[in-house]
Amino acid sequence: MRIRNILRKATLSLVICALALALTACGGKQSPVVSFQSSDRSGGKPQNGVPPPIQAATGESVNEVIAKLAEYPCPEGVDGELWAELKDALAVSLATNNSQKPTTAHYASAPPDGDDNLPWDVQVSADAAEVSATWRGRHRGDYDLSGAVAIADITPLAMHYGEEVQYADGVPVEDGENEYLAVVDGDDSGDVGISDITPIAIHYGETCSGYRLYLGLQATGETEITWAENFLTPPGNPEASVTVPFQDSRIEGEVQRYDFSFDPPEGFEGQAALRIAATDGETDGAVYETEPFPLNTIPDTEPPYHVSGIEGLAAESGNRSVTLTWGEWHDDRNPPVIIELAWGPAPLADPNDAPHSHTMDAGAREYVAADLDNEVEYEFTCRFADSANPPNYTAWLESALATPTGILYRMPPAGTEQASSGNGISPSLAAFNPDDQPPSALYEDFAPALAYIAVNGATDRPLMFARYSSGWQVSTVSPGDFASCSLAILDGAPAIAAVNSATGEIELHSADMELTDWEMEPVHTAAPSVLKLLIQRDSEGVAERICVIFATGSSPANLHVASRDVSGGAWNVDTSPDISDSVFSFDAVSRPGNAAVDALVAHGTATPEEMALDTTLQHLSLDLVSGHWAVHDYALPPDSDDDRHPLSVSLRTDSAPYLLAATGAVRYSTSLPYEIPYGDVLASEPTDFSGAPDWIEAQGGTTGLNLIPPLSITLDWATYPVWTGEILARMIFVKLEGELEVSLNPLEITGGTVSAEWRDAWTKGGAWLVSPLEGDPPGGLAQSPAPTGNGAQMAYVQIDSVDIEELLGGTAPEGSIYYWREESCPLP
Repeated sequence: MRIRNILRKATLSLVICALALALTACGGKQSPVVSFQSSDRSGGKPQNGVPPPIQAATGESVNEVIAKLAEYPCPEGVDGELWAELKDALAVSLATNNSQKPTTAHYASAPPDGDDNLPWDVQVSADAAEVSATWRGRHRGDYDLSGAVAIADITPLAMHYGEEVQYADGVPVEDGENEYLAVVDGDDSGDVGISDITPIAIHYGETCSGYRLYLGLQATGETEITWAENFLTPPGNPEASVTVPFQDSRIEGEVQRYDFSFDPPEGFEGQAALRIAATDGETDGAVYETEPFPLNTIPDTEPPYHVSGIEGLAAESGNRSVTLTWGEWHDDRNPPVIIELAWGPAPLADPNDAPHSHTMDAGAREYVAADLDNEVEYEFTCRFADSANPPNYTAWLESALATPTGILYRMPPAGTEQASSGNGISPSLAAFNPDDQPPSALYEDFAPALAYIAVNGATDRPLMFARYSSGWQVSTVSPGDFASCSLAILDGAPAIAAVNSATGEIELHSADMELTDWEMEPVHTAAPSVLKLLIQRDSEGVAERICVIFATGSSPANLHVASRDVSGGAWNVDTSPDISDSVFSFDAVSRPGNAAVDALVAHGTATPEEMALDTTLQHLSLDLVSGHWAVHDYALPPDSDDDRHPLSVSLRTDSAPYLLAATGAVRYSTSLPYEIPYGDVLASEPTDFSGAPDWIEAQGGTTGLNLIPPLSITLDWATYPVWTGEILARMIFVKLEGELEVSLNPLEITGGTVSAEWRDAWTKGGAWLVSPLEGDPPGGLAQSPAPTGNGAQMAYVQIDSVDIEELLGGTAPEGSIYYWREESCPLP
């Protein structure tokens, strides 16, 4: 405190000495040059003498003011030395800035004058009903906001001495007392200091009782503005001497803020302007003149007019909806323009009595008429109006006709039908499930979407997509040489993960619902033998991550999960610990609300020449957040004197526990005749993977033919609550039967055929009930299931008999892509 006072005292003394020397050097005949920032931030034009000034009353002389200043008491809380020095500085400044006056001359009472006191931040709005103006005032030197510049104005200067003021683009920041501190910062320097004495001295005696407003008019055809001789008076108070009284508030957002509104003259069309003058109640001082603005109070009888675009309506059909668009309309007098829409089944006799109508701001330029009946023709019309009271309307414009259709994805009829015209492999089916997809009018609930690979030659295997509308609609996603694919629905639109054999990359292909354009995104460089795309969702069913699961290698093999946020970003690839020589099959799921991927994997070795088999079943779980893998080994129950070996697996989470299934193939027999090794379908329902599953056999199951990838026999699970509250578990699988042709020297498989039949199996925690699938669809392989809400649907490659030698040579079974759906769930 001592050091600060010494520095402050030295600074003040130097300033006072400088002012005194300047006065002495001028010989009392000339005033020193004082420079400070102008407050006119709006480019206003000062106009003085409107109306002619009235002579103000005389006041104190310079000597009398200085004498009174010497006796002015120090306010409580102000440092005495600072107070004395501020008074000395003001005395010197008063004498300096009034050096041309004799000390016996008197100050004349006067309004705030000069550019320094111009109103600023002036805003004007006008229409036929009202003209409004807002502005901010500035009364330099009036630091206590009393309306007059006087000795007392050094008190706020002393109270806030040394405080900083925050400005943004030259405007005081609205924060606490900052706006008021900007008033005390009379020289706009950014802090309250000794130089703020000067505005008090310059404007000493000036009084601001408020502001007067004058109206200028320039009618259409005239060349100049004519100004009113008298100022505008507040509504209901024609005797007022001040239009807007002085604002002495120090509350944030109110400091020196003013507004005034008045009724414009009737029957006028042209331009107007305002003069805002600071006044002491008798004489006008600093005057701000606004730029001219248009004003029209002649009654508006003209409707809006067309500017661009179509004059009426354009109508585009959707599913139970029609999207209406229109051009641009304008109104010079009373914007904004509004549009009134009317519609109903065609023909529309009278738009004024239409069964449906809607009014909106035409600036929107689009409206969707919803909840319409498909296959019904509707007539739409519109008219435009301005915002006058009452509005001026155009006539009803020419009608537009449209018939809602719009559903892109429909449920096919129950039964079996061919979904593509040529041969294909790797069918993958997904359904637009209303429980976990954003709602859309473009599909029926559970409508299927199908991805597969067309087989047109050895290296001509494009990626295809099919949807059902009026029959199956097939389109090419990407040409090339693809090996396998997996389909999922992401945010209500199809997404396909596919292996491109030509590039060795896994690709993600995605499109909008209308399939206007497919976009490709590289995921990983690999050569996977099996592949699956799934969407990880939160507990509310909202998609969070997109995951591509695939297997690579044979010595050793690994499982990989490539994932990223659904919103985009880089792919993160997590690789499992080494698991075995080859992965025969796997299935993966992600339980909603659990940021993890669970996979059931069958892997090991197979030697057809020696008719040997050695496989293992494991559960692998990946925490997508931490990247941690957990591995659990499982074993199928033994069969007679030999072990069972897991080949094809399935994993679902349709009910509270996980549901597992696997084919349990037995080692090859070396006794004649050489039958295909038989393996039942085994199932389990563990709540977690902490212990060994309790396997249940499904009688009459399937054989294990997927020894050599890429052949894969998949299983489906569907769960249905029954009236007792119990859960019935269901699976659909393929039963394969046939014989092998073998060579004894060397011992190897040389041929043979197998047949394929569909089976339906049910259990309620006990024995499985197995029967042919309803409708007896043609045999097939590579099944891909999807829910329907009250039943099951699936896509598969239709194959009635398979050549074993081709399968063992690594050739994937190919054939027509078929689709099957049941009408409803056949509860056993």
